[in-house]
Amino acid sequence: ALSALAAKLGREEVLPPLATGLKEVNEVGRSLVAASLGLRERSAALRASEERYRLATEAFQGAVFDFDVGSNRSDRTQRAYEILGESPGALPSTMQGWHDRIHPDDFPAFQRARRRIYEEGAPQYEAEYRVRRRDGTWTWVWHRALALRDEHGKVCRVVGAILDITARRDAEEHLKLLVSELNHRVKNTLAT
Repeated sequence: ALSALAAKLGREEVLPPLATGLKEVNEVGRSLVAASLGLRERSAALRASEERYRLATEAFQGAVFDFDVGSNRSDRTQRAYEILGESPGALPSTMQGWHDRIHPDDFPAFQRARRRIYEEGAPQYEAEYRVRRRDGTWTWVWHRALALRDEHGKVCRVVGAILDITARRDAEEHLKLLVSELNHRVKNTLAT
C-alpha cells in the first residue's frame, strides 16, 4: 500500500488516506499524503509563476534570454528570432550562435562590455550594436544582461533582454543630418 502511495506521489496524483492495522505504516501514509498536498501546492505555484513569466515576455517588445555558462546553452524567447528574421532552431543555442551575428565593427565594444561581468565582477553590462538579420540587413539592438553567480562568485548564468532600437537609431541619424543642414544654411545666411 505504501509503494502504491509513493508511486501516486511521483505522478502528482491525489493520495487517499491509508488505514492499516499498523501504526507506523499509517504514520508514513499520513506523511506521504501531507507531502502530496505540499507538492501539489508548489507545483501549482510554479505553473502560475511560469505563466506570469510567459505573459511578461510576450508583452515585452524585446527578446529575453537565459544563458547557462556551464552548458554553453542559451534559452531565448521567440522575439530573439524575430529580431533576426529567423525561425526558432535556425540559430544555434550556444553563445557563439548570437555572437556570430554581431557586426564585426561592433563586436570589440560588445566584448569589452560583457567582459566586465566575467573579469571585473560587475553585476551587469549594457551594449548597443548591430546584428545581421537572415536577409543580410543590419539591425541595431540594445542589450542588457545581469550576472548570476555561484557561491564562489563565479558567473554561472547570464540573464538579459535585447531590444530592437533600429528606428531610434535611424531617427537620431536623421536628426543629425537635419541639424548639420541647418548649421550649413545658417552659416550661409550669416555669410550673406
